[in-house]
Amino acid sequence: MSRQRLNKKGRNNKSRFVMLRYDIMDSAAYAALSAVERCVYLAIKRRFNGHDNGELPLSCREAAELCNVSKNTAAAAFRGVQAKGFARLAADAGFNQKGGAAEASPRSRNLERV
Repeated sequence: MSRQRLNKKGRNNKSRFVMLRYDIMDSAAYAALSAVERCVYLAIKRRFNGHDNGELPLSCREAAELCNVSKNTAAAAFRGVQAKGFARLAADAGFNQKGGAAEASPRSRNLERV
């Protein structure tokens, strides 16, 4: 097995992670999330790369594929995550003749820069 190369700060530049703070996981709102809502929340947080200011395009179809559920279940989970305050919709999805399709952009409220 080969060793991974580290940068000057001792970090690996190739592997990424999703940070879940204990205060968020211990909150009543997080406990109220269903399993699918938690999966969608993690899919939203996974899109954050530290530089995109929280604008994270994620469609219901992508979330459904990532969480292995139907589109309608993923859409309901999006609404639940928004209702419990973990994300808000920055831009709604839509389609027009000139611009084509646009994904919904949920904006997570508790993204941290690492």
